Formats: sequence, structure tokens, C-alpha cells
Amino acid sequence: MLDQVNDANPVRAVGRPRVESDSRLFDLVSKTNLSYTPVRVDYLLQTLHDSSLFMARDQGPNCASWNASNWRSTKRRNKVTELLSRILITIGSCASIGFGIWHFFVPKVWNWYSYIDTQATELIVAVRAINFFFSLSLVLFGLINISLIYGSRSNRYSILIVLCATCILWLFRVILQVIYPQGSINTILQYGMLSSFVVIFLCHAIALLSIVLDKSFG
Repeated sequence: MLDQVNDANPVRAVGRPRVESDSRLFDLVSKTNLSYTPVRVDYLLQTLHDSSLFMARDQGPNCASWNASNWRSTKRRNKVTELLSRILITIGSCASIGFGIWHFFVPKVWNWYSYIDTQATELIVAVRAINFFFSLSLVLFGLINISLIYGSRSNRYSILIVLCATCILWLFRVILQVIYPQGSINTILQYGMLSSFVVIFLCHAIALLSIVLDKSFG
């Protein structure tokens, strides 16, 4: 009756080798809780036969060639993803470092302290400290990202953590520039800064997404 079911199965018409003779498949069937009916057994055997687990055994060198080609394609894709991530992180990090270095001199260039009462010494010290801390943070984040993406001892987890923190930092800078725009005295300056912040954020965000999706990165 099993042969009758097999002959009636349209899947068999493609000329695949019969799998009922494979003792390993019958061992798998015997370990299941299925009732021993011809239809269920034949369906299970056909499903196992069509799976990738038995494809290599049935197809031999052709399957091996397909696997090698697929592996090379995946490897090329991973290399492209890694190269793209490195380029984006390098651009975003260099821009962060540039902004950080420039921001060290912003108070003097724009004469910040002339707008503060000279008697408010604590406020002047606080503004100076905050600006220094912010500028140094930008420089360090940029240097750390570059070091991790090109370092031989870095790993995927450390890259993701620092990159995620960088994305959060620049995302809030974009939001603040939209809500409380800096450089509003000059429209070109205002929107130029906003565009720069958005580009830097996207560089890090796209790289972060690429690394998250690429499990083999690092």
C-alpha cells in the first residue's frame, strides 16, 4: 500500500531517488509519535528527503558546488557590508572629531563670555567646563569609534555599544537643533549646522544597522 501511495504522489514524478530504503530516515520515523500509516510515513520521508539535511547526500558534487558558491556570495556580501560600515563610521567619526576640536575655540571666537555678567564668575566657569567636556567627548567618541572599527582586537559587541551611544548622542543633537536652533541669527548657518548633524547621525545609524544585521561582523 505504501508503494501505491508513493506512485500516486505527484512529487515522485520528478524522478527523485526513493528514500524508503534509507535506514536513517526510517530510524527517524520510528522515533516519532506518529501513527504508522502509509500516508503519514510517506509524507514524512518525502519532507525529510526534500530538506537541506539530505540534499548534499542525494545531489553529491552539485550540492557541494552550490554550497561553495553560496558561501562565496555570502562572504562577498559581508565584505561589502564591512567596508561600507567602515567608510560611514570613518566619515562620521572624523566629522565628530572636527566638531569637537572646533568647539574648543567657539567661546573665544564668538565671544561668549562678553554676554555674561563679569560678576557671575561661577557661571563663566560652568560654561567653560561644560564646553570643554562636550568638545572632549566628541573627540573621544570619534577616536574610539575609529579605533574599534579598525582595531584587530575589537569585537562586534564593543563596536555596537560605542556606536549605539554615538547614535544616541547625535540623535539628541539633531532634535535640539530642530527645537532650539543654534545659529538662528543666520539662516544658512542654522540649517547648515542641522544638515551636518543629520549627516553625521545617519553615518553612524546606517553603520549600526548594517552591523546589527550582519551577524558575522567582527
